[in-house]
Amino acid sequence: MAIHAGYLGEMQIPEERKEEFSARVLKILRQGGMMRSETIPFGGRKLRVLNVPAADADGKVAFGYSYFGDCEWEQAEYRTGEAKFCTGEVGSYEYQWVTSAVYVLYEFYAESFGMAEVDGELFDAVPYIAWLNQLFGETYTNRRATDPWRMYQLLHDCGYADGSEAVRAIRDLYEPEGGKLYALAEYLYVSGGPEEFRSWLTDGGVDVNRVEAGRIGLGQIILQAEPVVRELQQKCTKPDEEILEDLRAILLANPHEELEYDPVYAGFVVLLKLLSARIMAKATAMVFGLDFWAFWETVRDSAWDGVVWEERPEPVPEAIEAMTTAEFVDVSDEDVCFCRVEREVGEENYHTTDDDRAFWWRKDGDVHFSDGMCQWLAGLKTEFAAILAEGWEAVPAGDMSARLAELLVETDTFYKRIYPFGEMIQEFEVHADSREYQAAVRLLAALMDRNRAKGSVIGDTVYNWELADRNLTFNEGRLAIRRYLALLANRALREEVLGF
Repeated sequence: MAIHAGYLGEMQIPEERKEEFSARVLKILRQGGMMRSETIPFGGRKLRVLNVPAADADGKVAFGYSYFGDCEWEQAEYRTGEAKFCTGEVGSYEYQWVTSAVYVLYEFYAESFGMAEVDGELFDAVPYIAWLNQLFGETYTNRRATDPWRMYQLLHDCGYADGSEAVRAIRDLYEPEGGKLYALAEYLYVSGGPEEFRSWLTDGGVDVNRVEAGRIGLGQIILQAEPVVRELQQKCTKPDEEILEDLRAILLANPHEELEYDPVYAGFVVLLKLLSARIMAKATAMVFGLDFWAFWETVRDSAWDGVVWEERPEPVPEAIEAMTTAEFVDVSDEDVCFCRVEREVGEENYHTTDDDRAFWWRKDGDVHFSDGMCQWLAGLKTEFAAILAEGWEAVPAGDMSARLAELLVETDTFYKRIYPFGEMIQEFEVHADSREYQAAVRLLAALMDRNRAKGSVIGDTVYNWELADRNLTFNEGRLAIRRYLALLANRALREEVLGF
């Protein structure tokens, strides 16, 4: 089934923030392993290569490949001029997560409230926010989930019906730490009605019946709204149409000021002082048999919104603890790609680590290799020096390019989805007659031969790469070739390890 990501709300970035926003989008895409793939001629062959996302002459950034998942999806693009992001099908893992992180970033930059979604459903944004905090040194909070009413209103404005899965999920996404308890009460009462609200008070797990120690029960007051409206309807001698006009006028006024109204509305005014126009509008709609949203639209823009329950310091949610890139793009043991093949007891699953981020390594950067990776790189350094010291003669540049192309085609055929980086191919073509570059190609050939047994576990068993067992697709032999090509493409790391 196709999976799509997107955004609910207006993706309008203030002009003065577009440059910073675009820079951050590019960092998300690059650090998240998003790549642009293309096929180029090289050494008499056609090679598929990966390129880091970058803006073209028109300011468009296009990509469609996930380096960490080795999966390609429908091409996505970001337009720097308009600060507009657009994706197609995004899959289930790394590609979806990174593109969704861009949509989450909009939540902190857009002029109006909005929320990222996947397949039309809201999701827990905490891991995404945690990664953004790491990338940008920010202290973003899960503020999106602290105001359930705002989430509820957004979903309605985007066409979601009451009772839909997305609307019902708001209660699970609600963040109590720093959350607006009254907004939770409004959402629960308006979306579910008095009976569901009463049930939630009893066993909902969130205590909306108590705001602060010593205060009267909020939940019990809310449950008085419908009976009060029903009583005034029964006692008032006016036609329902006139009663509704009077109630609209009261909803639009400040109930704490001197108002002229029929005494039969006194209970309504008292509750409006304690509650909110939303709750009283819901009670009114139920009593008079109206659609709440249709009735609410007649007062929404100017309705009284000064409830006494909010006369206390605004709750402040805590900053989400930062999460590293390797942690963010890692697939958990519970995911389907680890449920395909039986393994020995105690055998660990493959997990993404900084060892897989060799392409992003920089001195004093955030990539920290494991001891095993450091030992492997030290071994490559020794082996490369030995190859360089041997008495072989450099071959003509054309022959070297042809040999490298042959190896890369064979690598992709045998190890599956092993693609070099475009800049690396360009560099090796320019320096094809260099002894160091030719030694690096010789080392690639040696690594390919040495890892064939380990790499052969993939065979022809993989029909769906994304869902295939990652202990097969990310086997030790394949990873060795993949990481070596990342080393060759990373000039800083290559200089550190191979010396050129």
